[in-house]
Amino acid sequence: MKKRITPIEALWYGLAFVVLIAIVAPSANAKIGQPDECALTAIAALKVAQMGKAKASNYIEVYFIKLSGYLWYHARGDEGRFLGWYREACEMRRAPRFIRVHGDRVVKGQGA
Repeated sequence: MKKRITPIEALWYGLAFVVLIAIVAPSANAKIGQPDECALTAIAALKVAQMGKAKASNYIEVYFIKLSGYLWYHARGDEGRFLGWYREACEMRRAPRFIRVHGDRVVKGQGA
């Protein structure tokens, strides 16, 4: 036969559930919707790293190409690790932003 819980036990279970949610909720974060600028630039960096030869027109684009190759080499082909490293560097302002890839050209600024 099934044992029924008393109202006091139900109150304790409810209180424990609320406390558990209050502890877990601040650490939960989800990114839903449009990816941020660093994520978009990281995807462009992955394209450049896998492409090999890309054309640049200024020193920032050359730096972007070299940084992408460097990170790709040290990530040893692991795309997830590469994207994480580039996004982290971009968020710390150590890697360029607002860069996209059009064909074999790297474009910065308004053209991106």
